[in-house]
Amino acid sequence: LRTSDGGTTWTDLTPPEEDAPSDDNKTATGYVQDAQTAWVIFSNTSGITPTKSIVWRTQDGGNTWQASQPLDLTNLTEYYIPGNLKFIDGQSGWLLVHIGAGMNHDYILLYRSQDGGESWSLIQDPYNDTSSIMSCTKTNMLFTDSSHGWLTGDCHGVAPWVLLYKSSDGGLTWERITLPD
Repeated sequence: LRTSDGGTTWTDLTPPEEDAPSDDNKTATGYVQDAQTAWVIFSNTSGITPTKSIVWRTQDGGNTWQASQPLDLTNLTEYYIPGNLKFIDGQSGWLLVHIGAGMNHDYILLYRSQDGGESWSLIQDPYNDTSSIMSCTKTNMLFTDSSHGWLTGDCHGVAPWVLLYKSSDGGLTWERITLPD
């Protein structure tokens, strides 16, 4: 929805997303860069992995939307819930998707786009994780430029700390930062 009169009236500018399966609904995760540029991805509220997932982009304030290439959903069997979608400019963006949980783990996929969201490369997944970022719940993600990113997490009392990870290569690898008590 968009307003141009301080919230008195609203216009529906929803992208042409496919309907949810019967007995389910859709939820959206988005990132708004400015009044003209935004991205949004939809998922099923049940968490059921969709047959196809795309990121929608607008560059005209939501009047028209362009679909990305479908995201790689290979090997997904549990659930699929986009958690964070961030861009540092009109070209470089990251998408974090929660795909499973268990034994104090939050399994994620991390995608990266370098073409404004037209295509997305899978750069982190639990099947090839070498950085241990799959432990505990991921709470937020931030990139300050095309190389430097931060990922936070919470172990909900299982471990006595909050998690902070740093990437210096665009999200390909992550280093845990130890915070003082």
